[in-house]
Amino acid sequence: MDVTQKVGETITVPAGMQATAFATCDPGLKAVSGGFQSASPSGAGPYPTTFEIGPNNDWFVTFYNPTAVDAQAFAIVCCSP
Repeated sequence: MDVTQKVGETITVPAGMQATAFATCDPGLKAVSGGFQSASPSGAGPYPTTFEIGPNNDWFVTFYNPTAVDAQAFAIVCCSP
């Protein structure tokens, strides 16, 4: 299976709040799985609460940030023809 990865835009998850990151496959490709990455210092959050393939060949991840400062994260989608 030929799989490519696409990284979504980095989002800011406000302190004490939730936010959702998306990564979308290019036209003609289908989302088959995905992942996520915190762009904040190791162990500082935010933490994923849900993640799944969306209806538009995308992958979305909802993050919760339990800290007192804003944090950043992004989604990664794996795409296949």
